[in-house]
Amino acid sequence: MRWVKIKVINAADVFDRAITRLDKLEVRRSSSVFEFEPVSLETFVTDKSYLGLPPLSPIQREAVEYATQIYKPETMKALGWKSIRPTSELVLCWGKGSGKDFVARVMLLRIAYLLLALRNPQGYVYHPDSPCGVERIDMLNTAVNKEQAVNVFFTPLRKYISQSPFFRARAQVLVSEIKFDKGIYLISGHSEAEAQEGLNLIAVVLDEIAAFKTDMEVQDLKRLKIRKNMPQSASSLYDFAKSTVATRFPLGMGKVILLSFPRFKGDFITTKYEEGLKKKHVYVSKHATYEVNPTKKKSDFQEEMDDNLQRYQARIECNPTLAEDAFFKNELAIFRAFKKELPSPIDGYSNRFKSWFICKDNFLRYGHVDLSKNRDLAAIAFCHAPEVITRNTERQEEDGVNRTVQIDIPMVNLDFVMYFKAPHGGEIDYSQILDTILDFTEVRGFPIGLITFDGYQSVYMKQTLEKKGIMVDDLSVDRTRDAYESWQDVLYEGRFTSYYVPYLVEEEIPFLIDFKGKKIEHRQGRSKDGCDAVAGAVHNCIQSNNWSGTQVWAA
Repeated sequence: MRWVKIKVINAADVFDRAITRLDKLEVRRSSSVFEFEPVSLETFVTDKSYLGLPPLSPIQREAVEYATQIYKPETMKALGWKSIRPTSELVLCWGKGSGKDFVARVMLLRIAYLLLALRNPQGYVYHPDSPCGVERIDMLNTAVNKEQAVNVFFTPLRKYISQSPFFRARAQVLVSEIKFDKGIYLISGHSEAEAQEGLNLIAVVLDEIAAFKTDMEVQDLKRLKIRKNMPQSASSLYDFAKSTVATRFPLGMGKVILLSFPRFKGDFITTKYEEGLKKKHVYVSKHATYEVNPTKKKSDFQEEMDDNLQRYQARIECNPTLAEDAFFKNELAIFRAFKKELPSPIDGYSNRFKSWFICKDNFLRYGHVDLSKNRDLAAIAFCHAPEVITRNTERQEEDGVNRTVQIDIPMVNLDFVMYFKAPHGGEIDYSQILDTILDFTEVRGFPIGLITFDGYQSVYMKQTLEKKGIMVDDLSVDRTRDAYESWQDVLYEGRFTSYYVPYLVEEEIPFLIDFKGKKIEHRQGRSKDGCDAVAGAVHNCIQSNNWSGTQVWAA
C-alpha cells in the first residue's frame, strides 16, 4: 500500500498571509513619503547617533508620544507604530523639577526629526487651504523671560545638537534659533520679545505658562509705563499660538503645548487643565515631581514640605490651595463658616426668598448693596449679631498704663447674599434690588439697623428707603481695607456663620487678592460682587454697637 501525504490548507492561514502581503505592499507604497524610515522614540532618545540621553519615564514618554504625533493615521499604520488619539493641545501640569524643559527639548527635536524623515515635509503636513509655495515649517518655545529662554532652554538645546551625529549634519545653530534642512526652524522666544507673527507654527511650547503675567498685570505696566519692553500676557500668547497652529495645519497635526507647575488654584495652567478634561482633542497630565522625574523621590522634598506646606503642595504635588497673595488664606476657617447643613433662604430658580424665610427675632439687620459699575452683576447681603460675647483684652490708658478691660464682640450670622445678573445684551434692573430689600423688611419682617451703598447709581434707592424710615449711608469697600478686615477678623475667629453659598465660596473668595497691602482686588476674569456685599454688611454690623437695641426700622 502506498501512502500519500495530503497537505491540509487552513483558510485562516491563507487569509493571514494575504493580509501580511497587503501590509508590506502598503509599507512600500507609503514609504514613498519618506527619505528614510524614522526610528522609534526610545531609539531616538537614547541612541548616541541621535540624542544619547537617559530614557524617558513612562509619564514623560506618553506625553512626548502625544506631542510628536504629526504623521497621518495611514502613515502610522504603515510604520507599525501604535495609533493614539489625535490631539491639538497638551496641558502638562507637572511639579517643579520634573524635567519639563528636558521634555520640551525632546518634543521639539523629535518633531524636527520626523519632519526631516519626510521627502517633502511641507507638502505632507500643511493644511490643504494653506497658501501654496510655503517654504518654512516653524517650531517655537516661549519662556517667561529672556534669561530663561537662553539659559534654561536654548543653551542645553545647542549642546544636544552639537553632540548628535544626526543633527550636526542637518542643523545650523544661529543666535536664537536652529535652522534645520528642508526649511525647518526651531525658535527660542520669550514673553518680552516681539510677537512672532508670520511664522508657520506646527508646534508651540508655552513653558511655565502659569508664571506669565495676566492681562490685568500687563495693562497696569502699560498704564504706569514701568517698562520699555512690555511682556505679552499668558492668554494673549495662548490665543496667538492656537490660532496660528490651527490655520496652518490639520486638526491633530499641529500642537500647542502648555507646561508649568501651578502657582495657585485657578491660575492659567490649572484652569486649562480643568477645561482640557472635557475636550476630546486635548491631552492632559497632572503629576507630582517625583512621579514624572525618575531621578526624584518624595523624600527628597521633605525639607521643603516642612518649611512651607502650602508652597510644597503647589510646586511639587501640583495641588495648590490659595495663592501667597490671597486675602483669605485659611481655607479651613472658610469651610467651617459656610455650613452645608444650613438651608439656603433663596430659591435658586426664581432668585427669590423661600416661603419659610420670615423673621422670628428682634435682632437688627445690617446690609450692603454692591451695584456693579459695568452693570452686569450686582449683589446685596444682610447679616445680624445673634449673640454677644465678652472678651478680656489689654488696652493702654491715658496715663500710659496697660490695663485689662472687657469688651463686647458680636457673633455674626449671614442672613443672605443675593446676586442680580443682567440679561444677555441688557443691564441690571435696579428696581429688582429695591423690591428685594422691601420684601426682606416689610413683608418678611426683618428690622434693618443700617444699609449702605457703594454710591454708584444708588440715589433713588436711598431716597426711597429713607422715606420708609430706614437708615442708609454710603460705604466703599474698594477704597480701603476696613470692611474686608472686619469680615476676615470674625471669620478667622470663628465668629461668622452662614449657609453654603457655592458661587461665593468657590468662585469669589479663593480669588480675592491682597493688592500691595492697600486694597482687596479680584483676579483677572473673576468677580467679587458678592464678597463686597458680605464684607460691607459684616462691617456695618460690627461697627454699629447696637445689635439688639432700639429699632430704627419702621414697618
